[in-house]
Amino acid sequence: IEAENFLCGGEGVTHHDSDSINFGNSPYRVVDAPGVDLRVNPTGSSSNNIELGWTLAGEWLDYGINVSQTRFYDITIRASAAVNNASFRLLLDGVQLGAVTQVPNTGNINTYQNLSVPAVMMTQGNHTLRLEIVNGGANYDYIQMQNAVGPVIQFSAPTYTVNENGVN
Repeated sequence: IEAENFLCGGEGVTHHDSDSINFGNSPYRVVDAPGVDLRVNPTGSSSNNIELGWTLAGEWLDYGINVSQTRFYDITIRASAAVNNASFRLLLDGVQLGAVTQVPNTGNINTYQNLSVPAVMMTQGNHTLRLEIVNGGANYDYIQMQNAVGPVIQFSAPTYTVNENGVN
């Protein structure tokens, strides 16, 4: 999912940007999302040379996804940052997937790296995936989902029996 290919619907419905100005230089989506900061990457280091930038805490974008099979998935987010403490979280239908993920300072907004949100359970069907900016300053290129690799261990709660002798 390219970061710039969020759902159409408008400010506060399918995306939220802190202002109505596109600080990017991309003409992509200026009609249906004029405030979302999309830029053309001059170095070609992003997947299709358009990326989400100038992010601020509290901004978010929604993506429509169709999960073909209920299972655990590894999610990869390609991001860059020239600041410390940038972070995001992913939500599926309003429920947070994994922990808040830090975007390390890559030294340059054109230097991307892949970040992982591993082994998240998704159920089959249509869902809304939200990229929510927790701490701003990062650029985002894409979100990719694939079947979880390796063993996924899921623990269940222990069962206790209460009787006249106490709890067993």
